[in-house]
Amino acid sequence: MLTQGPQSREPVLLPDFFVVGAAKSGTTLLHDYLAQHPEVSMPTQKEPRFFSFADSPPCFASPDNLDNSITSLSEYLSLFEQADRDKKLGDASPSYLYLHQQTIRNMERFYDPRDLRQVHIIVLLRQPADRAWSQYWSFARLLQEPLPYEQAIKPEHIQQRLQTNWNVFYDYLGFGAYTSQVRAYMAQFGRQNVSVYLFEDLISDPLALCRTVFKTIGVDDGFIPKELGARNPSGEPRSQALIKLLTASSPIKAAFKAIVPKAQRQRLREILAHVLLKKVAQPAKLRRELTRYFSDDIDSLGELIQRDLSHWK
Repeated sequence: MLTQGPQSREPVLLPDFFVVGAAKSGTTLLHDYLAQHPEVSMPTQKEPRFFSFADSPPCFASPDNLDNSITSLSEYLSLFEQADRDKKLGDASPSYLYLHQQTIRNMERFYDPRDLRQVHIIVLLRQPADRAWSQYWSFARLLQEPLPYEQAIKPEHIQQRLQTNWNVFYDYLGFGAYTSQVRAYMAQFGRQNVSVYLFEDLISDPLALCRTVFKTIGVDDGFIPKELGARNPSGEPRSQALIKLLTASSPIKAAFKAIVPKAQRQRLREILAHVLLKKVAQPAKLRRELTRYFSDDIDSLGELIQRDLSHWK
C-alpha cells in the first residue's frame, strides 16, 4: 500500500495487512504460506516488530532482549524495497497483539488516516494454557528461561520480571489474555477489517484457512502453498552443551546464513529440532489450573468473536 503518512514527506510503501499474533499460535506457519503466494510480499525479515518499537529500540535486561527488532522507518521500508507495488504487502509480528496500544498508535503515526481504514488485521489465537506452555519452551529450548514452568507462570514472578525490564514475551499470562487485545483492534479498524482464526483451524485444515485468508486480503484463493504442515518446533533440549554451541555467534554461521537459501535453512532447523529437542507434555494439573485462570477471558472472547470456545475449557 502506497500511503502518505503523517510523518512522511513523500508516499511510502507500507503493509496492506498484518498478522498480529498471538505468539506461538501459528503466525510463523501462516507467514510462510503467505510468503509463497505470488501476489503477496512479506518482509525479508520475519517478525520485524516495527510498529511495536518504532523510534524506541527495546533495551530489555532479560536473556532474550529482542535486539533484532526493526525500529527506524527507513530500515523497515528497506524490508519491502524489492516488493512489486501490485502485490499485497504483509507483516507478521506477534508483539502487535500484546503491545496493541503502542502498535496502534504507531500505525496512526505512519499511515494516512484514509489508508489506515483499508488495512486488514489477521489474528491467530490458541488455547491460552497451551500457548503459555509453548511460549515457555521457546525460551527454555535456547537456555533463555532459568525458572521451571510452574514458577515462571506465577503472576508475582511475571510482574517482578516486567518491573525489572524483562522482555515482554516472558509475560506468559498476559499474552493469553486475548479479549482486550482483540477488542482494541476491532475498535480501531472495525469488525469488518479484523479476522480472527484459531490455531486448531490452521492445524486441522491449513489449506482451507489459507484460502480464506487469501480471499480476505484480495489475492487468488486458488493458490496452494507447498509443504503444508507444522513449523517452529519446540521442546526440551537433549544436550545443553550442544544447544550452546549451535546458538553461539560465529563467522562460520554468518557465512552459512549468507550463502544458504532461507528455505533450506528452515528445513535444516526443523531436522535439527527433531534431533536435539524432545517433546514434553504439559502437566495436566498445571494445564487445568491455568485454564481456570483464563476461564472468564475465554468466555468473553467467545462472545466477542462469536465462536464457541467451550472446547478450550
